[in-house]
Amino acid sequence: MLGFPEGESFPLEYGEFAKRYGQDFIESKVKQIVLATPEQVAEIIKLIDLIKIDEKEIAKILLKGNVENWTELTQKQAMATVSWLKKKIEM
Repeated sequence: MLGFPEGESFPLEYGEFAKRYGQDFIESKVKQIVLATPEQVAEIIKLIDLIKIDEKEIAKILLKGNVENWTELTQKQAMATVSWLKKKIEM
C-alpha cells in the first residue's frame, strides 16, 4: 500500500514508512540544487521592471518554475529567465 490515508495509523518503522512513501524515492541519489545567485535575481527584477511585465505574466513564470519567488529559482532556471527577458527587449 502506497500512501498515508487520512485517519489511518501504522507502525512508525522505517520499512513501513518506506513502503508507503516509496523506498525508491527515499533511497534515490541526492540531487544538488544550486539556487539562483543574488546577482541573477537582481537582474531578473531589473529586466522585469524595464520591460514592465504585468503581475499575471510574472505569476505564469513563477508557476512554470514551480517556485513562489525569484530567489527559489535554480541557477539554470534563472539563466533561462534572464535569456527570455533579454529576448523580449530585443523584439
